[in-house]
Amino acid sequence: MDELLGALARSIADGGPAYAGVALLAVLFTWQVWPALRARMEKADEREDRREQREAEADLRRLERDEEMAKLQGQWLEQYKHATSVQEQSNVVMGLIESRMDSLTTVLQDSKDRSRDMGRKVDEIHEATVRRGAGEKRGA
Repeated sequence: MDELLGALARSIADGGPAYAGVALLAVLFTWQVWPALRARMEKADEREDRREQREAEADLRRLERDEEMAKLQGQWLEQYKHATSVQEQSNVVMGLIESRMDSLTTVLQDSKDRSRDMGRKVDEIHEATVRRGAGEKRGA
């Protein structure tokens, strides 16, 4: 090691002031500038790591939100299918009720017609009875 330092010192002495300046700048750079540059690069790396961490967290939140949306859409689709099924069943029941109402309306109309005919017959019987009773009173 001593030999290396000696060779370096002789080389600097032989090289002159320019070589000594370059060597001094190299030492100064290694001692002062390099640690500052290294700290700056480490801070940049830390910022990049934090940015990547935030992006990973955002991706995770986005994935969770997408899963929830898919689940909600599945539930909505099931509810829609159920509502459609209930509507179809209601339509069938309403059709049955409508046909039953039509038949009851027909039966009611027939009953009204028969009642009207019966009422006319009763009126005819009443008139005949009243006339016969009036004719017997005159003849007596």
